[in-house]
Amino acid sequence: VLSVSLVHFLTLVIFAYLSIPIMIIISLLSIMVCFAMFLPEIGNDYSMIVKMIFSESIFYIFSATICIGWSAGFPLYIFALIPLTYYLSYLSTLRDDNKISTVGFSIVATIAFLSMRLYSYFQEPLYRIANTRFLNYIYMTNACITISLILLCLTVFTSTITYSESTLKARNSRLSSLAITDPLTGFYNRRFMVDHLRQAIYRAEQTGIPFSLLLCDIDDFKIINDTYGHNCGDQ
Repeated sequence: VLSVSLVHFLTLVIFAYLSIPIMIIISLLSIMVCFAMFLPEIGNDYSMIVKMIFSESIFYIFSATICIGWSAGFPLYIFALIPLTYYLSYLSTLRDDNKISTVGFSIVATIAFLSMRLYSYFQEPLYRIANTRFLNYIYMTNACITISLILLCLTVFTSTITYSESTLKARNSRLSSLAITDPLTGFYNRRFMVDHLRQAIYRAEQTGIPFSLLLCDIDDFKIINDTYGHNCGDQ
């Protein structure tokens, strides 16, 4: 959200320099929408954030394209929306929030991109920028920002997945340890003993080398539990 806000602030400066009042107003409204996402009731709902960012960005890109044309490169931002949607969908899944339709958002983004291209083919922009070099600068700026947003999203996405996988492996290792050990003594339990004996019997049958099994018992230990209690017996 902060990255989107910074992008809007930068484009606000561009439109202020070009003296395009309608885009200045839309940029300010977009920044306000971004700040609204920091509210607790919105910021904790990834599904709502995706819908707000997606809707606001599509509207903003359409408006910018209508005003200064396809050549300014604002439709490129659509390519950054798709990985952002998938990342927020992944975070939503981790928190068991409302499911985000990544395929649906991707289809809408594709349609929006093609629609803007088709519109620009038949319609001239509302504002002519005589300085084509400056227009190229705007395009390069938008292209660089789009690539940076995609790389940022993918980097954070990869880091989140790596952290989640390492956490899952640690939990699985802990669960595996709990499944084969006695919680009181830390010794291996019956489940481990049965599996271990099967492996030992198999090796003995394959190699012909016998193995020994030693059983130990504490005589009359029940008397300790009955006399002093199970807590004392555990100790």
